[in-house]
Amino acid sequence: MRHYFSLFILSLAIFAHTSALSADTIGYVHMQRVFNEYKETKIAEEKFTKQQEKFKKEFDKRLKKLEKAKENGESEAEIAKLTTKLEEELKPRKEELMQIHQQLMTQIRRDIDTAIKGVAQTYGIDVVLNKEVLFQGPAGPIGNEPVILHGGFDMTNFVVEKLNQ
Repeated sequence: MRHYFSLFILSLAIFAHTSALSADTIGYVHMQRVFNEYKETKIAEEKFTKQQEKFKKEFDKRLKKLEKAKENGESEAEIAKLTTKLEEELKPRKEELMQIHQQLMTQIRRDIDTAIKGVAQTYGIDVVLNKEVLFQGPAGPIGNEPVILHGGFDMTNFVVEKLNQ
């Protein structure tokens, strides 16, 4: 019995040693910088801004009708009715605008994730962290601390380069 116990302890020690030798290679990315420097982000922002401008023109046009009704001395009930009508008419357009934004951001995020995976594979990185993520520490002198304090492989430039090829 003692022999089996010793064999078990030896096996456990070998396993622990092997696991320590095969530690994951860690990389990190400055996600906000990647997002800002990705050329498709600027294109998406321009598309979204154009859609926002169209929405604003529609909104302003309808708002003028509401202001004109106020100037003409329409009753409070009529003003409330016009306001409700304005909100109902613009609600689908507002939802469409939010959906466009969501689609654009989803595609950009997908592109960034794909580039990160490609760069990680190229450089043999097993784990990739976001450099901007903070560890929520206890209140007091420590406060919020970055997850990455030292070391790791900064993949940011490589990811931006891959995205903008």
